[in-house]
Parts: sequence; C-alpha cells; structure tokens
Amino acid sequence: MCYLRVLSKWDDIFERIDDIVSEAKTVKKAAKKASKVAEGVRKRLISSARMTINEALDAAEAFLGEGYKEVARGVFCSKDGLRQVRMTDEDITGTHGSGAHINFEIGKSITNPNGRVTFKVIDNIHIYLTEHEEEKSLNEKIKELKICYQKLFDEDIYNKCYIEVTDKDEIVISANKEGFLLLIEEIIKLCENEQSGNHYHLDGAGMANKCDKPLVMHLVKGPW
Repeated sequence: MCYLRVLSKWDDIFERIDDIVSEAKTVKKAAKKASKVAEGVRKRLISSARMTINEALDAAEAFLGEGYKEVARGVFCSKDGLRQVRMTDEDITGTHGSGAHINFEIGKSITNPNGRVTFKVIDNIHIYLTEHEEEKSLNEKIKELKICYQKLFDEDIYNKCYIEVTDKDEIVISANKEGFLLLIEEIIKLCENEQSGNHYHLDGAGMANKCDKPLVMHLVKGPW
C-alpha cells in the first residue's frame, strides 16, 4: 500500500509537470503570436508620420500586445519587455520633440543591480498626432506617392541623373529627366517628414554636377 501511495504521488507530480510544460508552450505560442502582430504594426510605422489620436492609440495597443502594463506615468511596456510606448504629458502636449507625438520604442528591459528595471532603447519611432482627418489623408497620399515612386524607379536612376545650378540674373536649375525625377523624390521626402525646418541641400557636394551657387529647399508652414 505504501508503495502504491508513492506511485500515486509520482503520478500527480508528473501530471503537474505536464500541465506546467503545456502551459509554458501555450504562453510561448501566445508570446510568439503577439510578437508577430507587433512586428506587423512596426513595419507600418514610419518615423515622423502623422496619425489621428485614435489611430495612434489603436496602433499602440496592437504594438504592445496583450498583458502590457504601465511602468511609469504615461509609459507602457509589453509583457515580454521588448516593446514600449511612451506618451508622457510632455510628449502629447508637444513641449518637446517638435509637436505632440507618441514614441514607439523597441529594445530590452534590463534589471539593474539595485533592482530597478530600465528600458534600453534600440529603435525609437516618433508618430506625430493630429486631430484633423484631412491632414492625415494628405499624409496617406504622400506615403502612397513615395511607394509608387520607389516601384517605378530603381537605384540606377542616380547614376544617370545630371543637375546644374547656375547663377545668372536669376538662379536656374537645369537637369535631365533623371535629375528632375531625383529632385521630385527629395521633395516627396521633405513632405513626408513634414516638420518645419526640414531641408535639402542642392550643391556640388551633393547631387549637383555643376553648381555656381548652393541652393537649399526648405520646408516651412504656411501663414494660415
């Protein structure tokens, strides 16, 4: 009887081990699935792009996955400790970072010797917030324009472009077809980033083959 009791006890232990292993596999599978979803969201995020507030919050929840927690005021970390969304008062009011924004961060949670957990950031994506659907719609069109441009033209275009900047009675930009297409690409990039102050230098040190006077294309906000 004593022997049977021992066997029964071991049966219970092995059954519990099986339950733990099964539970661990389920957790691992769920974590892998959450990671895949987060990676899908990550690929759709473009730094300096704009989203409406609701879109940004939906993206943040998908990026973090289930089981995320608030680790500090306005800072949320995924269950696996590999992704973080930062939306502190300073971020969403725009007191720094050139406007209201949310940070989507990829990295690793590290426990310091004193027990304090910190997050080492490897990649940081700034998404700027807008309340206006029209503004977001324009940004979507710019994004589509960039994707379309990349599909139409390959890197070979850079080897064929020719651009001149001449200073006579007025500044004149002359270029072959490839040169003008390159300038269009740079203008698309300025519009995509959309932050006032972004600029592109067209000079001899850049893409201009001949340059009498350096030219700067500067993005500004309209007075309205």
